[in-house]
Parts: sequence; C-alpha cells; structure tokens
Amino acid sequence: EIKKYTKKLKIDLVITPWDEQSMLFIKKLGIKFVKIASIDGNNYHFCEFIAKQRLPTIISTGMCTFKEILNTQKIFKKYNTPHIFLHCTSAYPSEEKDKNLNCIPKLQKLLKDHVGFSGHGTGVIGAVGATILGAKIIEKHVTLNKKMHGPDHAASLEFQTFKNMVNLCRKAYVSLGKSEKKFLKSEQLLHNILIRKFVIRKKLKKNIKLNFKNIKTALVYNKKGI
Repeated sequence: EIKKYTKKLKIDLVITPWDEQSMLFIKKLGIKFVKIASIDGNNYHFCEFIAKQRLPTIISTGMCTFKEILNTQKIFKKYNTPHIFLHCTSAYPSEEKDKNLNCIPKLQKLLKDHVGFSGHGTGVIGAVGATILGAKIIEKHVTLNKKMHGPDHAASLEFQTFKNMVNLCRKAYVSLGKSEKKFLKSEQLLHNILIRKFVIRKKLKKNIKLNFKNIKTALVYNKKGI
C-alpha cells in the first residue's frame, strides 16, 4: 500500500530491514534500494546477507568505529553491491556537541568514496553543516507533530521545518561554488563605482618623473585618472 502511494507521489521508497525475512520481503516487493540502521552497521553477519542481495544500500554508522565501518565496506565491495555510508550520532535527539561533523571528510578519505549524513537533532544545523562538508545524502526524520508519543518524534522535524532545511541545504550547496578566486561578473557594478585610480597630488610640469610623493590612488567617481 505504501509502495503504491509513493509511486503515485513519484518519490522513491526506502525501507530498513531488521532481519533476513524482512530483507527478502523488501526484495520481492521491488524496492530500488535499502537502508541499514546504525545498530546493524557493524552486524557483519546481517550485512553479508544484505550485500548478497545486491540492492543498492545506504548504511548508517552511529555507534560504529572507523575500523568497523571499513570492515563493513569490505563486505559490500566483495559482492560489488553499490553502497554509501552515512555519518550518524545515534542519540534521539542528538546535541550539537555530539554531531562531530568533521567525521564526514575523515570518512570520505578513509573510504575513498562519497559519504552522507543521518541527522537526529531538533534543528537543521547538522544537515546544513554536513552539506557544506560534502555529504551527498541527507537523512532526516519527519513527523506530523513533535508532541506525539514515541521515541523518534523529539528528534524529528515537522514538515514546514523540514522544507526550510531542504531549502537551506540547497542554498548552502550552491554557495560552495568553485575553489577558484577570480573577478566575477556580479562584482562589476561595485568595481566600476569604487575602483581607485592613479591621480597626481598636485599640478606637475611636463616630463616630471612620477613617484610616490607626487601621485596617489583615489576614488574619483568619473572617467578621470588612470
């Protein structure tokens, strides 16, 4: 029923299996890709079973060490199963001091691959920061009402806040731009207004040699000067 609804909305359905039977059901259902919860990120026995199915897999890494993550990577590489790891802190909600977003570039370097972020905070700063650090996938819990009963609602965003988060992440991504420092077209207007030009400090006779004492740079607001 959920799969039909997501198809109607033209969005992908991602499911997290908690056991082998669930994984087989998901595969039979025709899901495009699956998600491994943080609690199973170092469950090599279960990871091996999922990797054998060869469905593209997203793997959360809360409560896992770098060494354990590298071990899980080896399993998925062994079966050539497409996968991506999400940096994650498994606290609901997680505080800013525990997000450790600097793990994202570290994981990128260790895994020699793209990395994502799974956020469980009450705000949007984790997702925006992760985007700036190069996260390629952002996972965020959403709820109809944060005051509802259940373990995840406090760490989830209501839909308007989620929408704001998506917009901020997109703006942050666009703002990264290029790693080249050069004169931009958008700077032309201010440049034309505020450009300093060389002018003489006082009237000079012909053939006088120009030097620091008789010329200076100045804001002229006209076509005079050099």
